[in-house]
Amino acid sequence: MKYTLLCIVLLCFTAEAFSQETEQADPESVFGKQDPLPEKGDFSIGFDAIPFAEYIGNIFNNTQNNSVGADFVGNNQQIFGKYFLSDDMAVRGRLRLDQDVTTNRNRVMQDNQEVPDPNVEVVDEWTNNSTFVRLGGGVEFRKGEGRVIGVFGGEASFIYGRTSTKYDYGNPITEGNQSPTTTTGFSQVNGGRFERLSEEAKNKQLGVGLNGFAGIEYFVAPKISIGAEFTLGVDFIKDYREQDTYEYWDSISNSVESRQSVFEGGNSLTVFTGNYGGSINLMFYF
Repeated sequence: MKYTLLCIVLLCFTAEAFSQETEQADPESVFGKQDPLPEKGDFSIGFDAIPFAEYIGNIFNNTQNNSVGADFVGNNQQIFGKYFLSDDMAVRGRLRLDQDVTTNRNRVMQDNQEVPDPNVEVVDEWTNNSTFVRLGGGVEFRKGEGRVIGVFGGEASFIYGRTSTKYDYGNPITEGNQSPTTTTGFSQVNGGRFERLSEEAKNKQLGVGLNGFAGIEYFVAPKISIGAEFTLGVDFIKDYREQDTYEYWDSISNSVESRQSVFEGGNSLTVFTGNYGGSINLMFYF
């Protein structure tokens, strides 16, 4: 929070100094001869300004983390843009996409050695694949003159999420080795029978959201602004069933079989207020 406030103060101070110079050059415009405000037919693109705020804050708190970068790693980072249908109305869209594939490997002792040697190992592999998409669009209305512009309007969004996990084991289940050495936490004993996870399909979600927003933009230079928006919205999300698959040795079929453990899904309805799409928005118009 202190970084955000410091960034706003410094940007406003810089903009004020720039304004004084341009007003001397042309008293009829706060930016000299160039109109700072977007017009009909203009596009814009924006992202979260917090990485720059952190850089400025770190300069004053004597840390070494002073690199500048457009950091889109955070959970709430989004890319958003606008197209102006008129000078005071725009259609807008935003996209949040999180795609993550993580693989962890663990070494365990190899089974069925003639002379057991703990230094002879095989690898168990765990791979998690998760996807989250939020795609939104709406209409924005604008009111104001000069540097400070008020914005308000509404948006609708589509939400999709899914997580799945797969397991690959170095020691196979066989008739002679029905409970092989396996990474701790991947296996269990169920009714006296050894079994282990082979796949997890979890957290498939579909949802919709509606929200109204209101905020301000402050133009620090021609066609460049910083701003913040606050929202009142509602999300409805349906969680689909989850299914875990276990593998085990079946003495009747004399082979490796699998069973499924199913967890029923549900629904969630969330009403929220907040800051949607980043703490401080940095917008470029062209």
